[in-house]
Amino acid sequence: MDTHTRWIIGSVGLIVILLAYGRWCRQINRALGIAGIWMLKFLLDSKTCKVAETFCVEAAVLWLVFPLLDTLYDHKHLNDPFLHQAFWVAGMFFVFAVLLSHIAVENKEG
Repeated sequence: MDTHTRWIIGSVGLIVILLAYGRWCRQINRALGIAGIWMLKFLLDSKTCKVAETFCVEAAVLWLVFPLLDTLYDHKHLNDPFLHQAFWVAGMFFVFAVLLSHIAVENKEG
């Protein structure tokens, strides 16, 4: 059996299990919905977003600075592929920080 067939069988099995669960466990589904809404409110709270934003900014700085310094001191050239990957990761953390800062501002205003 190849990987593609396994993914299809697994996906169909998961869908069947989820449909059966939704059909017979309404109280559990309601409790999970309430818990999910509470978790979403907690994650989108302005204080939580500010903490996550600070983390993402600091992670972006670390991913930018340390590989750059390591490359400059050890290899003396900037063509290292690891350096380019580190810049991409730093950029993604920066984008996450910007998104989180916008979410925090919207929550404070709303």
